[in-house]
Amino acid sequence: FARYLVAVTLAALAISAVPFYILYAGEKQVLTGSYIGVLTVSFMLLQTTSTPIWGYMADKLGNKLVIVISIMVWIAALVLMLTIDTEWVLIVVFGGVGIGMGGFQIASQNILLEFGDRNSLPMLIATASMLSSLMFAIGPILAGFFVTAFSYSALFIVAISLKIISLIVTIFFVREPRH
Repeated sequence: FARYLVAVTLAALAISAVPFYILYAGEKQVLTGSYIGVLTVSFMLLQTTSTPIWGYMADKLGNKLVIVISIMVWIAALVLMLTIDTEWVLIVVFGGVGIGMGGFQIASQNILLEFGDRNSLPMLIATASMLSSLMFAIGPILAGFFVTAFSYSALFIVAISLKIISLIVTIFFVREPRH
């Protein structure tokens, strides 16, 4: 469980870069109201519609695998955003981030239910929630300072690095609680 907390906390810190995706897109493309709407729909629609697929995968294969795959999808979307920044690719990127975030949210919450017995679940959930919420609170502030000092691209490279470390910790150090 402690290793899971490390992995999920690193991933939560990387999530702090999400508000800056749209600002980065604005540097690369002219952001009209309708284009922002399309990016938002791409993100939300794919996040929403992918969750039943993630849930099915988690039921059949385990939540750890869903966490791993969803982080990989998210990393791929960010790499794509840094390398190709056309209008259509940004729509795909926002959709990919939605898919990755959907899977991560489903599996990182549900795996908690498998780590402990019924009596210890409230504390496990509270601890994981506290750490994630702390990262969600301080992360964007740190990210803002980082962007001011460096660039959006540098922030996304840090976010990708945090996701990769989270991925490595998850793959090699977090056990699948079902086994």
